[in-house]
Parts: sequence; C-alpha cells; structure tokens
Amino acid sequence: QGSARLVAEGYLSAEEAAAIEPLHELASSYKRVSDDDARILADPEWAKVVAVAKSVRAALMALIEAPDELEALQKG
Repeated sequence: QGSARLVAEGYLSAEEAAAIEPLHELASSYKRVSDDDARILADPEWAKVVAVAKSVRAALMALIEAPDELEALQKG
C-alpha cells in the first residue's frame, strides 16, 4: 500500500492515510467511459469518485493543522 510508505516517511499521519483510502480505492478502480471530458463528467461512476473526494477533503480539513496545508485544501 502506497500510503504506508508515506506514513513511514512522515508525509502523512496514520489518520490522514485512513481518510484518503476510500478515495484511493475508488479512483484506482474507475474505468473511463471515454476520452471525452464531457462524457466522463456525465458518468455516474465518476460522480461517485467526485463525491468521495469531497468527503475526503472535508475529513482531511478536520485532521490537518498546518496552515499552509489547510490553505491548499481550501483552495482545492
């Protein structure tokens, strides 16, 4: 698991890694319906990835205390 290495190297906390795992799993398994951006954006499966990404972002904002990291998440 890629996040285990990031935790071991101090880039992520264990809590942050756990928070991003659902997004990692869903995004990794997503199969593009097309190379056309409009079709991808209209794909219900892509909408699920986006919804999970939004919830992961909210979870990370509750965990992260570093001002520069919070600012990056708020802009995202």
